[in-house]
Amino acid sequence: MYIPSPLVENGPTELVEEIDAEFLVYRWRKVFDIDVSAEFGGLDTIKRLRCEQTGLEFFYPHSVAGSGDLYTQLQRYDWYYMADKWEHQQALKDMRADDPVLEVGAGDGDFVRHALSEGVKIVGTEINEDAVLRAQKLGLPVELMNLEEAAELHKDKMGIVVSFQVLEHVANPREFIELSLRILKPGGYLVLSVPNRESFIKHAHDNLLDMPPHHMTRWSASTFQMLPTIFPVRVESIRYEPLQPYHVDWYLVLHERRLRTGSRIGHIVLNQKTISFWKLLFDAGLRKRIKGHSIYVKLQKLA
Repeated sequence: MYIPSPLVENGPTELVEEIDAEFLVYRWRKVFDIDVSAEFGGLDTIKRLRCEQTGLEFFYPHSVAGSGDLYTQLQRYDWYYMADKWEHQQALKDMRADDPVLEVGAGDGDFVRHALSEGVKIVGTEINEDAVLRAQKLGLPVELMNLEEAAELHKDKMGIVVSFQVLEHVANPREFIELSLRILKPGGYLVLSVPNRESFIKHAHDNLLDMPPHHMTRWSASTFQMLPTIFPVRVESIRYEPLQPYHVDWYLVLHERRLRTGSRIGHIVLNQKTISFWKLLFDAGLRKRIKGHSIYVKLQKLA
């Protein structure tokens, strides 16, 4: 069965792997104590494919994108939503006080609050009603609205549209980008941050949060560099998050696991006995030289 790319219209794709849905259900229950069986609707397998033109990896069928109930359950983990992120600081550097800004997927309004404190004119949209109510109780301008509604209300009005850690959850990224661009004035900027598929996380083959029903697409710098062939945009900049302190343990464990089955020399360099030494080096500043979890992309709308 031919499955077209969700980014390139009628774009050819190749099958990367088929994933057993029942195994994913088992793993989600064991790791997060969450039952995701309803998210898969009785499917036996889920396909991971690659768009041949852009390199975007995506999962199929699109119906396995996580429901609101999934994210409500994930919210009970303190680490799931972080109020202050590296990409927030990057975006604030790119903003001017006279640029009207819209955030897509504003959640509880953490970035909206930060931006307002810096004098930025910003509004947020969010489809999670509970999150919107929490934001509004704090007096933050976050509205319950999907992207299509936002594109109709704010068409050609905004100087900047930002969206942090949202695009990878979307089954139809082409529509997401088209609607986001519709909100922008010509010359405006679309700012996106997503997990970087080419960072250390590519070694986490059992990372449930990078598979359905949580993530539906996987992005890299090379994929973003192909967007001007699809949309009227120019790639203004691509920035890589440095390895964060809270990801150091994960980084080292993944590489220790990889080297354990690789070369003998590699295993001698990084193993359970030497990990503490490497942690000291990372704490001393080495981590800042290593590409971390996310990638930050700034696109300019041309027309």
